[in-house]
Amino acid sequence: MSDSSIHRTHQAGTAQRATLLAGAFGAAFLCVPAQAQDHKDPDIIVIGQRDVNENAEPEAPYKAESSDGKFTDKVLDTPKTQTVIPKEVIEDIGANSFREIVRSTPGVTLGTGEGGNAFGDRIFIRGFEARNDVYIDGLRDPGVTSREIFAVEQIEVIKGPSAVFGGRGTTGGLVSLQSKRAQFGNDFVVAEGGVGTENYYRGTIDANYELSDAAAIRVNGLFHDADTPGRDYVSKLEDWGVSGEINYDFGAAKLTSITAYRDYKSSDYGDYDYNRADLLYRDPNTFRQFKTFTQELRLQGSAFGDMLDWLVGGYYANEKLETRDNLRFGNDYGTFPNCRI
Repeated sequence: MSDSSIHRTHQAGTAQRATLLAGAFGAAFLCVPAQAQDHKDPDIIVIGQRDVNENAEPEAPYKAESSDGKFTDKVLDTPKTQTVIPKEVIEDIGANSFREIVRSTPGVTLGTGEGGNAFGDRIFIRGFEARNDVYIDGLRDPGVTSREIFAVEQIEVIKGPSAVFGGRGTTGGLVSLQSKRAQFGNDFVVAEGGVGTENYYRGTIDANYELSDAAAIRVNGLFHDADTPGRDYVSKLEDWGVSGEINYDFGAAKLTSITAYRDYKSSDYGDYDYNRADLLYRDPNTFRQFKTFTQELRLQGSAFGDMLDWLVGGYYANEKLETRDNLRFGNDYGTFPNCRI
């Protein structure tokens, strides 16, 4: 009996130790999640907003509609050939000027000095010159300038005769530029900059702020300074400008004020006879410069239960263009008397 008793006691002790050992392992496994939960890193939530295109769908920003209020239906249902270029496409191709945008648009070509005038944006739509068929926010832009797009939200190219929508001219079509609009409920500041060879420096800023439930302001600025690549003489471009828009919602009507100023200067001088002989050269003071100031006021609303849309406003533009081109004889000109005029 004693042997049997001892044997039973031994088994009981073994079972007790096994139970204690399993309990120890169980406690160890249970503690691991608790420690991990106590030392878990907090969730990082990044909240940011950028400007949105009011003409595009939020889920599909590349699917934009026309901003021209003269078209009463969607682009798909309008019997006109329209190319809508939203800001997303402009950012993707990295364009900095109006010429870079229209250069990549089918049916639109650029003039390169035909007729002795290479200054400004000279565009052709379906072979017809459309220099005077450029509109900004629905108003004709009469200036002959090199347009920047730092304050442009969307560009639309309408091809084919469009006098019904754009007024006189527009034989081959027209181009419409929409300015960046002040937005409600979306405050942001976007700054971009670039540095490159040939003394290239460029910076832009885009800021939007909601002043109140009825007023919002948006400001855009530009600074551009660069030399022309591949030239061993001075060929410099200096360009800066600022544009501001204020929207005030009266409820039944909306007031919009857009003020803009731009200063553009291109200095280009060097060898004018294009050979090794020093015959003729441009004076170092040769340059082309224009200064533009514009002011737009627009009051719009609806009446008779949204059956009638009305708009009244005014536009003022003041552009000053200065061109200085002086040619001088070089040191080798005297040895070529037959070249004298």
